[in-house]
Amino acid sequence: MNAHSLALLKQAVVKNRPVLGQILEKDGQKPLVKYASSYADTAYDVSREKKQQLISAVVGRVFELFGSEKAESIGRQLEKSYFASTADHHGPLVHPFFLGSNLLAAATNDSFGLENVLVLACGNVSLGNSSYPRGLLMHGSAKAWYRLPLVPSVWRQSAVFRHPAFTKSDLLRLEQKLANDRQSALLQESGFAGVLGLLRELYGNSAVLGQNYYSDQISLTNYHLWRKFFPPRQPRVPDLIYLQMEDIVIRLLLDYHLSASTEISSLFFDSKTRTAVERYFSGIPGAFTADKRTGTFLFWLLPPGGRHRLQLWSQGDALVAADGSYKVALNSQSLTAALKRGELIPNTMLSLLVLSAYHGLKCLGGFSQVQYLTSLHQAYAKLFGSPLPSAHGQGLCADFMAAFVHGNDALMPATGLDLALGRNEDAWENFKLTVAGLTLEESLLPMFPEFYKMLYPHDRQDSTLAGITPEEVMDFLNVKPKIFSLGDLI
Repeated sequence: MNAHSLALLKQAVVKNRPVLGQILEKDGQKPLVKYASSYADTAYDVSREKKQQLISAVVGRVFELFGSEKAESIGRQLEKSYFASTADHHGPLVHPFFLGSNLLAAATNDSFGLENVLVLACGNVSLGNSSYPRGLLMHGSAKAWYRLPLVPSVWRQSAVFRHPAFTKSDLLRLEQKLANDRQSALLQESGFAGVLGLLRELYGNSAVLGQNYYSDQISLTNYHLWRKFFPPRQPRVPDLIYLQMEDIVIRLLLDYHLSASTEISSLFFDSKTRTAVERYFSGIPGAFTADKRTGTFLFWLLPPGGRHRLQLWSQGDALVAADGSYKVALNSQSLTAALKRGELIPNTMLSLLVLSAYHGLKCLGGFSQVQYLTSLHQAYAKLFGSPLPSAHGQGLCADFMAAFVHGNDALMPATGLDLALGRNEDAWENFKLTVAGLTLEESLLPMFPEFYKMLYPHDRQDSTLAGITPEEVMDFLNVKPKIFSLGDLI
């Protein structure tokens, strides 16, 4: 790899994601932690009423999961700093995709005196997604990925949303897998003992096993797993409040939109608005493509007794399944009942319009979200004639490479379990040193080889660009001297 091929790689990625290119042009040379200090900057002056409605919904959900003290804390924080990450998939906080971004948010929030990292994670994602929301992920004895599935593979096409909780029997199955893998040398002895201990302590306690849904178990276990990343003697690190985004959206719909006249309710109840939605939003990722019948119109269907999502399309004054097997009238009573039964999942478009466009929450995301959220805001402005500031949709908080551990004499992207089991006394301080030394561009460019493969089908890829690896980019940029390891693989 040379400067020319890296320039071509960068050009190809930002051509497909121009908002990412704008962010790099403006802020690429800033230290990563300085760039992240802009998370709390809000460009959208939303009304007090709309802001309070969203804060009330979040506080209510936090109270249900974590009690009054944390609920009060998150309420105070949102009054002061009205933003959250919507970058994550709702699963165990183990994948490098999401670990580094939340560590960065913690470092930033800590410097502003904020007590929490608030994540509204997407539950409308398949359990079999490559981010592995269905289980635990770490480096095994061969330094390759080692997976421990909390949810069996038979459900990998199901969504996280409303998936049933794992049980004691599921954990016993995993304990047997751990024992077998130790015997076959897939897992070292230290790794076996550490994971077994975490499995029993965090995932096998009565509070977690008493939940009805997998998503609620993840919210609880991620809170405590996060605390395992930092030694007890470490100065207090902000807590991780990890909620399922769709739970907040549904609560807002039920409490403030389905029984009132709002811009959001007009998406459901006004036929002219729905026609305009089909025109303005078709083709935007996270929404739908009307002519190709991809995505879904406003909601995904989770059929009664089923586990797999089905598309819904607007027909007259109803939403109808593509195969005709389900129909829900577009009126307040029918939508309220269907949402309470758990049959409807807000799609990404609807979720972000509710949270960001209407209630004004600054939603931080990854390299794709900054593009499609900007497009959603532009379509919303066309629909209702009220432009949103461009900066409101362009908060980049994910897809950085900044959290690493040592293994096989090389730096490797850290997983949550790597940190929890390694418990390096200096991990937190080392991470803060890393994000103070790396620039935004230096932390993003090593991910461009992966972005390129995501954005371009195989038959449209240039073989030279497709052959570039993250390690080659890191070496070319000479960033490794700026990276302080968070520990050693066990």
